[in-house]
Order: sequence, then C-alpha cells, then structure tokens
Amino acid sequence: KTRHPRITFIEGSSTDENIFKRIKSMIKPGEKIMVVLDSDHREAHVLAELKIYSGLVSSGCYLIVEDTNPLDPLYTKAYGGSPLDALKKFLKTNNDFIIDKSRE
Repeated sequence: KTRHPRITFIEGSSTDENIFKRIKSMIKPGEKIMVVLDSDHREAHVLAELKIYSGLVSSGCYLIVEDTNPLDPLYTKAYGGSPLDALKKFLKTNNDFIIDKSRE
C-alpha cells in the first residue's frame, strides 16, 4: 500500500456499522466533508452506502458515486443492478442532493 500522511486505510466493508463508526469518529467538528463511493458496485450495496454516508456530506460539498455511467446490461444483470440504478432510487427519496452535470 502506498502511504500518505493525509490518507488512512481502513479495511472492511464500507457498510459495516463498525467501519462507519470509525470513519465518523475521525471527522472533527466543523470540518467540510466530501464523500466518494467506489467499492462494491452492486445496486443494493451502493444504495446502502448512499443512505449511510449521505448524512456526513457537508452542505455545498459533493457526494460522488463512481461508475454511474450507463453500464453494459450484462454487467448490470451479473451484479444485480448498477451504481446508477442505486443513485436513481436514492434521489427519488432524498432531496438533499442534485446531479451536477457540469462535473461529468
């Protein structure tokens, strides 16, 4: 693993409650938080990540979901939905975020 003073490696599932608690405990009061999701690309997992981590994102900052480009239908079928499918479901029930097409 490459080491960098501003990067902390945490191994485990991003949706594991203990992993989330550890990450949340690292946030100092008043810090601006941006979240980048790029792990298990199955729809159910990405949707769970969105629900868990969206609450950490500071107002005016980004919640980035990697690989939301339209995917090959075989990929979507093999993995039970895509990150894009998860994002669409999330945005139907959460009005705190909008898609910033200028950053695509």
